[in-house]
Amino acid sequence: ETATTAPPPSSNAITPVPADAVPAPAAARPAPLNLALPAAPPASAPLRNPALDDPRANTRRASLETRIANTVGDGALHEEALGPGRNRFRQGSSCVETAQSRIAQIDPMNETMRGSPRLVTPCK
Repeated sequence: ETATTAPPPSSNAITPVPADAVPAPAAARPAPLNLALPAAPPASAPLRNPALDDPRANTRRASLETRIANTVGDGALHEEALGPGRNRFRQGSSCVETAQSRIAQIDPMNETMRGSPRLVTPCK
């Protein structure tokens, strides 16, 4: 007849503590949610319709001459380099892109003597 004895509790044993037994510190608690609406709108908020302050809606319409001048441009020819062998030419509302032809890329020596035509496409 041997008696069973329970081992002595060790100092490393973890004992569970119920969650409601440990109070949370006051600083960790969030502030209560304020759901009250303001009594009046803030004084800095404008009560005007924002469309009245939009410059796109409140400018004078351009005259016919001004619209034609904006569409046609100044008449000067503008050239932009797009990379090796490619250029873009703009004049008024027209625009074309040019590219070096394949034969000019393959045989650059003859290209300097005779000048092959360039490939032309409208701008995208």
